[in-house]
Amino acid sequence: MGARYAFAMHVSELANHFRNIVAHLDPAEVVLLDCAPAGSPESSRINAVAAEWGCWCVVPRKHWPTAAATTWSYRTRCMCCRLPMANRFAQARSAPGALLYALGKLRWNLSAWNVHYDRIFCFGPYQRALFARVFPTVGVDEVGYPRFDRFFEPDPPREQAMHALGLDPNRPTVVWLPTTAA
Repeated sequence: MGARYAFAMHVSELANHFRNIVAHLDPAEVVLLDCAPAGSPESSRINAVAAEWGCWCVVPRKHWPTAAATTWSYRTRCMCCRLPMANRFAQARSAPGALLYALGKLRWNLSAWNVHYDRIFCFGPYQRALFARVFPTVGVDEVGYPRFDRFFEPDPPREQAMHALGLDPNRPTVVWLPTTAA
């Protein structure tokens, strides 16, 4: 397995945050570390995410996270996680990075355990300045907010969009968007 990038996931919801980063990588170079309880629905969902992305999924159950950190830090270029276990990764001589992006989660993002990360990836200059001030010994990189990047890409030309939807660009098109009661 030639993975260069590892993403530790303890809940499948993290796929919403990692998906658009992984989309820029070669799936053959990505491994998901399934950190959910063995046999749990979350573990099944994490494995389904790996299958959807076409990447490896590894279940590092024994002595998690130290064993996984030791094993994967030497095989990967970057380990990205959202677990408050960076100190264990550091003890295992790995080079973990954290994706800290939600300004509404400052209590979590500014917790003392984040000092153990080698890098913090954030989405903008405000966060970069904040993290650099709070964690002066940790490298901080702006990566944008990959989850929303697609909203800032230019719209495709009308003809191309119509063809992609199987519509005739030479005919008038009506879009009906009904709403329903909740």
